[in-house]
Amino acid sequence: EIWIEVGGARYELTQFHYHTPGEHTVRGRPFDMEIHLVHRNDEGSLAVVGVLVRRGREHPLLDALAEHLPKPGESLAIEGEKVAASELLPGASRIFRYEGSLTTPPCSEGVRWYVLETHIEISDAGLAAFEAGLGKNNRPVQPLNGRELLVDRCRSRSQTSRT
Repeated sequence: EIWIEVGGARYELTQFHYHTPGEHTVRGRPFDMEIHLVHRNDEGSLAVVGVLVRRGREHPLLDALAEHLPKPGESLAIEGEKVAASELLPGASRIFRYEGSLTTPPCSEGVRWYVLETHIEISDAGLAAFEAGLGKNNRPVQPLNGRELLVDRCRSRSQTSRT
C-alpha cells in the first residue's frame, strides 16, 4: 500500500506508466523518459508524481522493468513480483506543482501534478528497451495557459515545505 497526502486527503497509488520521451521540461530542457505515478483519492480525484529520467548510469529497478513492458495500449500485472515505487524516486528534490490534465485521452482536467526537478538515470540498454517497447508515446509539452506553477522544496521523501 503506497500513498501520498495532498491537502489533507490520502491518495493511493493505482498504477504507474512511462512515456518516451518525457512530457515535461525543466528550464526548457527535455528528458529521455518520464515515469508517471498515478494516485487516486476516495472521491476519484487524481494526483500524479512525474519522475524525469535521463540516459546515464544503470538503474537496477528500471532496467528490470524494461524486461516486462506491456505492448502499447495494454496493461500488465507482474504476478508474484513486488515493485518498490520509492526506488523510482530521486533523493531530495524541488517539486514543481500545478493543476493540469491527463496527458493521454481523454486529457481530463483537474489533475494535481507534482514533477520532481531532480532526475534519475537509466542505462543505454534500458532506455533502448523502453523506446522499442513504447515507441514515441509522449504528449508534446503544453503551454501553461495561465496556470500557476508552484515550487515546493522536499527535505526528505516524506516531508515538503512550500516556497
